[in-house]
Amino acid sequence: MSNAYPAPLLLESLSRLVRDAGAVVMSIYSTDFGVRGKGDSSPVTEADEKAEAVRLARAGVSMRAIGRRMGVDRKAVRAALVEAGLIVHQADDGS
Repeated sequence: MSNAYPAPLLLESLSRLVRDAGAVVMSIYSTDFGVRGKGDSSPVTEADEKAEAVRLARAGVSMRAIGRRMGVDRKAVRAALVEAGLIVHQADDGS
């Protein structure tokens, strides 16, 4: 069985994903963050959700689909991806 991606390319892609998700997680863990329970009573934090948004975006999932999957609006997904540096924030210039 052959690999779909050469090992160096896969390693670089995974390294970028880990760095991006890790940066988001660490920016939140340095604050007084809250923890909520999911439907199955397991804990989830804002860091967990933002890291998941980064992972899904790196996999090519649209912001709308990420929002639906995570139960948040597209603006929240966009904010997480801007924070992670995956997309550039465009200021509203009023035009």
